[in-house]
Amino acid sequence: MSSHSITVLYFASAREATKGQISSESVRLDAPSISVSKLKSILIDTHGKTLESILKTCAVSVEQEYSESDEDVIRSGNEVAIIPPISGGWRWKSEKTNGCWR
Repeated sequence: MSSHSITVLYFASAREATKGQISSESVRLDAPSISVSKLKSILIDTHGKTLESILKTCAVSVEQEYSESDEDVIRSGNEVAIIPPISGGWRWKSEKTNGCWR
């Protein structure tokens, strides 16, 4: 049986919301790929409600490309970054766009 995992990087308030205020961790997967939504569920189960509230406003990047949907696929071996809004007033557009900040 092969082992599947991804690396998750946490920035700013996302890092502060993790148990132990970690900047990165390896997350084991039960399958060779998962959705962004499933990853968020795993992270909430691991780190709790504080991270859940932060994730609602965070951008997620997979292999240094911003995810546009919670249904985007993350593959084993990928690097995923959890990036909170910048300067408090910026928000990631959740509808399909050209991937821009507004």
